[in-house]
Amino acid sequence: MISFEVAQEIADKTTEIIGYNILITDDAGIVIGSGDKGRVGTFHEASLETVQREAMTSHDVAAAERLEGVKPGVTLPVVLENRTVGTVGITGNPQEVERFGMVVKSQTEIMLRESLHLRIALLQEKALESLVYDIANYDPAILEPEALVARGEELGYDLSLSRVSVVVDLAQFTHLANSYRLSPDNRTPELELQSLKSGVLRTIKDVFGGEQDLATSIGTGKFGVLHSLWPEEARDSTSRIRIRCRKLTDSIQARHDIVANVGIGTVATSVPELGDSYQDAWSALHLGKRLARHRQVFHIGEFRVQELLLTVSYNSRKRFLQALLNSLKDQANWETLRSTIIAWCESGYNLVEASKALYIHRNTLIYRLSKIEELTNKSLRDYEHAFALYLACLLDSMDAR
Repeated sequence: MISFEVAQEIADKTTEIIGYNILITDDAGIVIGSGDKGRVGTFHEASLETVQREAMTSHDVAAAERLEGVKPGVTLPVVLENRTVGTVGITGNPQEVERFGMVVKSQTEIMLRESLHLRIALLQEKALESLVYDIANYDPAILEPEALVARGEELGYDLSLSRVSVVVDLAQFTHLANSYRLSPDNRTPELELQSLKSGVLRTIKDVFGGEQDLATSIGTGKFGVLHSLWPEEARDSTSRIRIRCRKLTDSIQARHDIVANVGIGTVATSVPELGDSYQDAWSALHLGKRLARHRQVFHIGEFRVQELLLTVSYNSRKRFLQALLNSLKDQANWETLRSTIIAWCESGYNLVEASKALYIHRNTLIYRLSKIEELTNKSLRDYEHAFALYLACLLDSMDAR
């Protein structure tokens, strides 16, 4: 079918260009677009003959008077996908307007074809958004995984393949959206934002360009990717997906001049696992933005301990922190001591490695560790105590952000 909006747009533009009134009908002869707005919704009898014959018909003054809703001119069939879906008529002396006939017919079909493809693409995009949403919120009590697999197949995606969920967040998108809306010089902010989203999505699809890679917009300035792992990626998925995601953030920065943060989930081989991977990707993104702001790409494997700690109730966390850190948090250089404890534990209680991580001299590290032991009245070689301090420091660093 030809939509009223598209038909009217074509009629207005073409009428303005050629100087003769253009009207467009559906295959039942009802006018759905016309340079003369008063004819919209009326019956154009000549269109029925044009549809049946699938050829141009011409009507002079005498012929037009015998037909309902017809003025002198020519009427041509509009063909899409080998089917006559309506007609386009040009009002005027048939001998004068016939020369425009094939040009107007051709342009009308091109515009309708573009509109059809755009609508199909939008419907496809909406279907993908809905599929990703249902995967992200997968609940076996509500939906069978087979139903999602079937929907994936209808859209051309095999959800049983090994995949990794990736989420992308445009860090400045909300700020850009507000600036567009507030700018008096920008009369089409929504179009600008839509153009940016479409451009970023194309960039994402360029980087994640596999035949089975599913990428879609999932909200304001946010995108989701269900990346199908290649055989070589499956052998070393974590490092390879990091490289690909860093390439993505660089591409978004270069092409669109906007910073993007990326969260990476776990490898999944089923719909339930894919839902978990998607949630993991968001957890990695949120935790990474809080704890590792100097980077843009975050893998959930880096933040499993922090993720677990955040599941503890607020009151329990508060009591834990008080018990372990009260004597340390009163110090003016508390943040330095906290980073020292974290580096000491994450380096495997190794002086050389911890010094490198902190970019300080070994003797400086020894001094700091001695200070911490003095304040806590316990040895940091007591690894159980050191690990408890480490967890408390992680919690404190998350709460501080």
